[in-house]
Amino acid sequence: MDGKLIVGMLGGVAVALAGSAIAYRLAGDGSNYATVVSVTPAVETVVIQSEECRDEPVVRHYKEDRPNVAGTAIGAVVGGVVGNQIGSGSGRKAATVAGAVAGGVIGNRVQERNRPTRAVSSTERRCETVEETVEQPAGFDVVYSYQGEVSTVRIESHPGDRILMTTSAVPAAPVATQEN
Repeated sequence: MDGKLIVGMLGGVAVALAGSAIAYRLAGDGSNYATVVSVTPAVETVVIQSEECRDEPVVRHYKEDRPNVAGTAIGAVVGGVVGNQIGSGSGRKAATVAGAVAGGVIGNRVQERNRPTRAVSSTERRCETVEETVEQPAGFDVVYSYQGEVSTVRIESHPGDRILMTTSAVPAAPVATQEN
């Protein structure tokens, strides 16, 4: 055989062996994996706010908007007549005027209290903010053992029975939080 051919073959075998060793190491011979001790589903409590609205019937009462002329006038006439009956001499005019003024005020108030009202019905939308507390999944709390140390990590998905570790002894899985 030719010497170059032998050297080439030996070089190829060396490269293949080196590649196999690297692939074996990366493929998981166990040395880069941590053993999972326990897995607990993690939950977090979240407050969700929402707005609840409802339509409510509303009735408002309005007094009819009319002047109280009739009550004032009738009260003034009655008050003037009574004042005229009470007074005598020059005080009769003053008593008549005072009776008319007092009667007018009283008549106005009586008519105001007895004024008809008008009911107006409508629907009003009433809304309020409601808070609801719910628990939602937050991943998995995983206790694992690696090179004699036991640690805990929170990861997004269930790890199975082992976790692939990086060269810095940190799980290579998606991690939410990590505790030692």
